[in-house]
Amino acid sequence: MSGWFGLFGGRGDTRESARDAIVGLRQQLLVLEKKEEFLQKKIDDEMKKARANATTNKRCMSELPRALPLIVFLANTDGLKSVATAALRQKKAHENELDKMMGTRLTLETQVSYTYHTQILHYSHLSLDRSTH
Repeated sequence: MSGWFGLFGGRGDTRESARDAIVGLRQQLLVLEKKEEFLQKKIDDEMKKARANATTNKRCMSELPRALPLIVFLANTDGLKSVATAALRQKKAHENELDKMMGTRLTLETQVSYTYHTQILHYSHLSLDRSTH
């Protein structure tokens, strides 16, 4: 019920609310950092998968026996090629998601900085008011 009074002009303790806001934002930053590490790992895995399938294509060409028809070879390499391109598409999607997360992280870091500096300015203003009276 006390939360409703805040909507109608009641003021809580600004120190606690600013501190809670900073703590909440830093927790969100930690979660984002973990997500970024996870996405970076997925990007690396997709790149390894794409490279492995791309190098397999080249190796298959050199190991192609003369007795096998070319159609069988093309069918095999198309499958590997599609795996490599699918891995590259996934990698690109993960990179785009990582870019969005970095933008969100920058926004959160800016909000933490502004909240912290606003709190410092508030306390310095209070101390100036007390010193003049």
